[in-house]
Amino acid sequence: LSQKTDDCANASGKTAALKSELVNALKRCDEFVGQSEDQSGEIRKLVDALDKAERTAKESREKLAEIAQNSSTSSGSDFTTDQLKTQIQVLKNRLACPVCHYRDKECIIMRCRHMHCKQCVEERLSNRSRRCPTCNNPFGRSDLEDIFLG
Repeated sequence: LSQKTDDCANASGKTAALKSELVNALKRCDEFVGQSEDQSGEIRKLVDALDKAERTAKESREKLAEIAQNSSTSSGSDFTTDQLKTQIQVLKNRLACPVCHYRDKECIIMRCRHMHCKQCVEERLSNRSRRCPTCNNPFGRSDLEDIFLG
């Protein structure tokens, strides 16, 4: 009987130890479940953000394709942007005064038909250097006419 009592006491001690381990294991499981739920929530948020980004990217691609199609069909031009910029620069240079290369042409010397800005021609008149800056032909105040290119 004493051996049975000792066995029961040992079994009871082992049961208590196992019960303690079980409680610890359950606590650890609860922690894992909590972490899993948190991570699941984060994963859902990331998936939603990814879906939204994919929709935005798709809409952007569609808009880009539409713009590209509209620009290619509406312009009807075979020129590149660089070619058009070069052409604009050439045309601006044609409008600029050949003396100062800064201001637009505003008057014409009727004797030689060269055009210059008003300031450059007035400077020639005031210096008594009354010759065309382009061809060096003489001119007077009566040979000047205003032009309007705009």
